[in-house]
Amino acid sequence: MTADPHFPIDSWIEAGSESADGGEIVVILPDGMETTEGRRSLVVASADADRARYLHDRQWLDHAIHELPAGVLWGPDGATPAQCAEMLDGLSEFARVCARLGLDDHAQFIEACRWHFDHYPHYLGRRQHFVDYETYIRDRRGPLRISSPLAPDWLRRR
Repeated sequence: MTADPHFPIDSWIEAGSESADGGEIVVILPDGMETTEGRRSLVVASADADRARYLHDRQWLDHAIHELPAGVLWGPDGATPAQCAEMLDGLSEFARVCARLGLDDHAQFIEACRWHFDHYPHYLGRRQHFVDYETYIRDRRGPLRISSPLAPDWLRRR
């Protein structure tokens, strides 16, 4: 590798596997090698598993935000603060899946969802101070609506 490589770079290392479960394999890195986070193992998901996870998560995210600026949904009801915390965790996993699938165009969608999942609990705790959630969003210069990114090519070809 040169000092100024162009990424991605194909490279091979010998590694062992610890377990394989469904569409994921836990890979154990050789001695002296670790991830940038300092881990000695990593989870590798199959493209099929990532695509299935993408579809599942994209559906619930689209549903959760489709009533904006009225509020964030959890199923048929408005989300609670605890449910928003769960959605933030799910959104982080969705972001990791999008990164593995190379869906860089989803970043704005993810950050807009994150804004609402972070702020909606704050609004719920102070609801009496606002006319409605739309006013709360405007006062904080948040996104009133969230545009969904285009579906990936592999999904449109189905």
